Amino acid sequence: MASRLLVIDDDPQVLDGIRRALSDYSIVAVTSGEEGVGRYAAELFDAVICDVGLPGLQGFDVIRLIRERNPAARVLLITGHDRHSRLIASLRESIVDFLFKPFSVEDLRTAVANVLASEEEGIEVISATPQWIELRVPASFQIVSRLGKFFDQFHAEVSQPERDNILTAFRELLMNAVEHGCRGDVGRRITICCLRLSRVVLYRINDPGGGFSSDDLAHAAIANPPGDPLRHMQVREELGLRSGGFGILWARGIADELIYSDRGNDVIFARYVKNNDK
Repeated sequence: MASRLLVIDDDPQVLDGIRRALSDYSIVAVTSGEEGVGRYAAELFDAVICDVGLPGLQGFDVIRLIRERNPAARVLLITGHDRHSRLIASLRESIVDFLFKPFSVEDLRTAVANVLASEEEGIEVISATPQWIELRVPASFQIVSRLGKFFDQFHAEVSQPERDNILTAFRELLMNAVEHGCRGDVGRRITICCLRLSRVVLYRINDPGGGFSSDDLAHAAIANPPGDPLRHMQVREELGLRSGGFGILWARGIADELIYSDRGNDVIFARYVKNNDK
């Protein structure tokens, strides 16, 4: 049976585009926050797609009212402007799934699929300011994808090539925490802290695992012997691990500073950056 989606947007063209892009879903579309809250109270939906800039009852107010009825409601935000402040506000509402207008059909379908696949136990927000984001998240690769998208927009003032580098390192370090620190157990939680200083982007990722030592990294590219740059791939195949294993190597190449705790389950990544306007 097709998932049932409530779509709230005051732009008829946007609603029509969403209907056509998501024709294989069951769509209920409304043009006001008040109507959206009423429909959600009266009917069952698998997820909500809501524009932030609604007339009357604003998008974040709609979400709060919906979550008063169902704290676990899955929500995808749509916004067209004021990205940074919207990101912080969305995080304070425990939402990290969003789309910026204009968006492609592929972006929309991917975002909806991610929302519907999100874990029942969501992201815990410890801090949400423009300089300090701190989260506790389930150990899942799907969370890695969602947060990668969030932090890419969070660093919008940094040049795109720089952002790409930072996010490559972030994703690899977080995937290591999911796969090795938590053994893919979504019931375990990883703490992520992102500090945005005037010229530094800093991430700290802490997992509850036992850590590692350099003697235990035969499955990682960083341990390959000279002249055999893919030796770790054979080890990973023997261990039944996903392809990859380049995370630490890439992170070291990208980072200006990369520091591990003595146990190895806590890592700090630092990159010196310039803003686009400087």
